[in-house]
Amino acid sequence: MDCLRRRKARSFPSNTKKAAAARGYRNGEARLRTQLTLFGQKSNPIMIFTLSEILIMTNNFSDTNRIVGSIASLYKGTLGGRLVVVKKPNSDLCLDTQERLMNSIVVLSNMNHNNIVKLIGCCLETQLPIPVYNFAFNVTLFDRMRCPENMSWKNRLRIAAEIADGLNYMHSGAPVPIIHRDIHPQHVILDKSDTAKIIDLGLSVPVPLGETHVEDDIVVGNWGYGDPECLLTRKVTEKSDVYSFGVTLLHLLTCKQARFPSFDCKNKKITKELVGWFLSKMEDGHLFEVIDFRIRGKGSLEQFQAFAEIALRCTRAKGVERPTMKDVVLELRRIKKL
Repeated sequence: MDCLRRRKARSFPSNTKKAAAARGYRNGEARLRTQLTLFGQKSNPIMIFTLSEILIMTNNFSDTNRIVGSIASLYKGTLGGRLVVVKKPNSDLCLDTQERLMNSIVVLSNMNHNNIVKLIGCCLETQLPIPVYNFAFNVTLFDRMRCPENMSWKNRLRIAAEIADGLNYMHSGAPVPIIHRDIHPQHVILDKSDTAKIIDLGLSVPVPLGETHVEDDIVVGNWGYGDPECLLTRKVTEKSDVYSFGVTLLHLLTCKQARFPSFDCKNKKITKELVGWFLSKMEDGHLFEVIDFRIRGKGSLEQFQAFAEIALRCTRAKGVERPTMKDVVLELRRIKKL
C-alpha cells in the first residue's frame, strides 16, 4: 500500500493546478515519499491535502478557529465530521524549519500509540508543510501546572506514567527507535479525558540500526530540560530523553520549573536549577518541604520517596547511570500500587 494517500483535489484553474503541483514537489512530496519508504511505513498511509481543503477545514484560518499560538499557530478544523488540528507554520522559511517540519511528519506517520498525538496527513502546497493531527488538544501540561490546584497527586502520577509509556514506545516499540530530544511540559498535551499525549516531534531523530546514539553538532531542546552529557559529547541517546523526563517528574512533584527564581541570603533575586536544588534538598532530608503543598498528605511518604528517587536517577549526570524508559515505566506502575 502506498505510504501517501492522495485526497481528491478540489477544482483549480489549470495554471493553479500546475503551480500547486510544482510547489508540492519542490516542498518535499518526492522526498517525503522516499523517507517514508526508507522508514518502513507499509500501512496506515497519511493523507495529502490540497491547500483549498486546508482552508475549508479551518474556515480560512479564522481567528475563531485558533486554539493557541506558539512556534506555530494551531487551528481547530473539521474533516468528514470529525475534529482535527491544523498546525500553520509561521513565516520563518529557513531550511532548518523546513527540515524540522518534514522530519516531524515522517516520524509521526510511524507513531501509533495512545500517548503520542496522531498525525492524519499534511499539505505540501505551501512553502512550509502544514500537518493535520487528530484533535486531542485541551491544554498543555505546562499550562495545567500553572493552576496546580486542579492537579491531584493521583493525576500527576498517572500523567507521569502515560508520558513514560509514550517515550518507552518511541524508544523500543516503534518500527524504528526514535529519540524525541525535546521533552518538557509544553510538549505534553492533555486531551478532554485528561490523557497525556506527547507532541512536537520536529526535533526527533531515528536511531540507525545497530547504533546507540546519533551525532549532532547542534544541541537543541528547552533550557533546563536538556541532557548535560549531550551538551558535552554532542551525542544524542535515548538517555537524553530520560534526563528530560526526569526534570518533568520533578516539575510534577514540586510545581517548580526547570529554572526558577529564588532569593539568596542577601535577599537578592537569583535563578536556580531545579535538578541541583532538589538534589541538595534530598541530601539534607527535606523532601517533604519541597513537595508541592497542594499534594502533601495526598499520597504515602513511600510513594513520594520512590517518585523522587526515580526522578533523581533519571537526572544523573552520566547517561549510563540513568534507567531506561522501560525501567521507569515499571517503577511508576509499582509506585501507583503503593
